[in-house]
Amino acid sequence: MISQSLPLGTPLPPHDSHAISVSMPTWNCISDITSGDDSVIDSLQTNYPRLSRFIRHKCVKDLGIAINQRLQYSKDQNHLILSSAKAALRCSSMLRKKHNDSIPRIVKFGPLGRLIAAHHDSWAVFYVVHFHNSLELEAMRFLQEFGDGISSRQAEFCLEQLVRLKSQSIGGNPAIDTLLASEKTAVDIHTGQPQWVPLDSPDKLYVKQAIAKSATSELTSLLPVADSDVFLFANGLSAIGATAQAISTLFAESEAVIYGWPYADTPATIRGCGFSSVTIFAYSTLEELNKLESSLASGRKVAVLFCEAASNPLLLMPDLHHIRQIADMYNFVVVCDDTVATTLNVDILPYVDVIVTSLSKIFSGAGNVMGGSVLLNPNSCHYHKLSAHMRETYEDLFFPGDARVMAENCASFPDRIKKSNETTLNLARLLIVHPAVKSINHPTTVHSRELYDRYRRKDGGYGYLLSIIFHQPEAAIQFYDSLDICKGPSIGTSFSIAIAYSMIAHSAELEWAAEHGIPKHIIRLSVGLEDEEYIIARIRQALSAAENV
Repeated sequence: MISQSLPLGTPLPPHDSHAISVSMPTWNCISDITSGDDSVIDSLQTNYPRLSRFIRHKCVKDLGIAINQRLQYSKDQNHLILSSAKAALRCSSMLRKKHNDSIPRIVKFGPLGRLIAAHHDSWAVFYVVHFHNSLELEAMRFLQEFGDGISSRQAEFCLEQLVRLKSQSIGGNPAIDTLLASEKTAVDIHTGQPQWVPLDSPDKLYVKQAIAKSATSELTSLLPVADSDVFLFANGLSAIGATAQAISTLFAESEAVIYGWPYADTPATIRGCGFSSVTIFAYSTLEELNKLESSLASGRKVAVLFCEAASNPLLLMPDLHHIRQIADMYNFVVVCDDTVATTLNVDILPYVDVIVTSLSKIFSGAGNVMGGSVLLNPNSCHYHKLSAHMRETYEDLFFPGDARVMAENCASFPDRIKKSNETTLNLARLLIVHPAVKSINHPTTVHSRELYDRYRRKDGGYGYLLSIIFHQPEAAIQFYDSLDICKGPSIGTSFSIAIAYSMIAHSAELEWAAEHGIPKHIIRLSVGLEDEEYIIARIRQALSAAENV
């Protein structure tokens, strides 16, 4: 068999310039990457586009090199390339707050005259935030937590058009202000609202319709979701951030609650959206819900509860019935991330007000495009308030080239999820009885099994994700190193992919994560479309290596 455990740094999928994952084939290489070993990091040919704490995606890096050559910044300067004026202002403001003695500068790039066609002009507009190298860590954290960076395809497009673009310093630095006042494109840097408002392309409409169809409830008494209820974003965290920002603006109650163990970057994104406080109930227990309800009865004010169906990587399902009852009684919004279970498997619309999704994962499946969505439930009592705000403030920053690939990829979404459901369930049955395995996290093996079944659609399955905890840490390392499948960040790809989850997601907080059920040696496995016997053979081979330990 041809090895699928590819050399360190190989793009996943291989030979794709827009691959959103990268091969991390051994436990030691992950440890070296997260500890900042330059010799290992330099071998990475690409990176998850939002995670620039390691390296920048090649397409974005190439555009950055060209920009630096053009603007001739000194070697002690660094930059972020962002998709909108709003993002540039937020980034600059954050860096100023962290370091009052530093003044980040914003440079806008945009067309002077027509490039190819009028509707292309808007996609050649981007913003560069320049800052001193000492601010790099904070700047990369901003990009990781809010997902405002330019996409790889848009970076590629802008690099092609760069010779036709003019640079304009926001704040009036004459050294780089090469755009005459009479020729400025009409963007108000204070509001970030462009005068162009691109209409839905056929690709974007197709993606919206697919999302709306998958989320519509089996309960015929509920209104179906319309494509106009779906808003597309450049990635999943951008979608979460836009939702959190809308709610913190609209609701006087300023606290946000996260129920269940969240995706690693979600809490930071929500904290950055204007709430006075963010509380995490990490264990997904009835006791936590009772504690929340008791505090609300005593006068506590909450604007929103965020949860995941199911959580990553614990695969726990929240009690949405109970959450809905509390939300109705105390008038807060329920936002649910369905990226892992997917609304093709579970019918959650009757219980939530907003569904957010990382389209980069199983919805796309190919691992070569980023995207996110916000779906407003037309049956929600908060629908009109949220819908009016979203339509007023929404910026379409989903690059048409990404939308085209997403539309092509998602056509097979229903068939892919069905196949992955079946294979993952059989793998869970194999792993749970193996003597080297202490436990696995899968919707069928965790304490919320009954809840998952409560929301599971008539023809729904249990998803494509599971995570493994071994009795001995050394067995986990041996299993991971011997596992002959793709290994790297991301989930939901058509090819199976594994990662030492806590090592990559919680490298700076391993003990804290372990206290909440995410041990250092947990391995997350996303199951793809390979023949079931093929993937089981490779799992058995790695288990044999773990047994030897």
